[in-house]
Amino acid sequence: MKKLMLFLALFIFLGINANAQNVTLTVCEYYGTYGPVGVGTSFTTGYLTVVAKSNLSMYYDKVFIQFDKLGNDGIYNFYKKFSFTFPDGYKTVYFSKSGNNDMSFDHPGYYNVFLLDSYGNTISYTTVRITGR
Repeated sequence: MKKLMLFLALFIFLGINANAQNVTLTVCEYYGTYGPVGVGTSFTTGYLTVVAKSNLSMYYDKVFIQFDKLGNDGIYNFYKKFSFTFPDGYKTVYFSKSGNNDMSFDHPGYYNVFLLDSYGNTISYTTVRITGR
């Protein structure tokens, strides 16, 4: 009986994890008609676009894109944060320069780029290297 219960618990756990949402974050030069253009992990200073892609439709109200810059001490420190309204039900959403959200990397270095929910919890992140022009 214990083995059966353990098997059922494992089966349910694996089933739940199989349906878990997996959001990947990429950075690109811009989002064009057919999707992201110039996807990479190394860019020059300037404006960039962040793309969130999921295997399931995403539902978040308000989200933030946050840049943390690697300091000389080896620690990532807050650099910039931008607020966006998230369109519900999409599997792919991109975030680019709009209004006060300049989405620019002004200084060379290594950056962690985060997609955060309205509570500040990390949904996904990636790392990019920015070089001078």
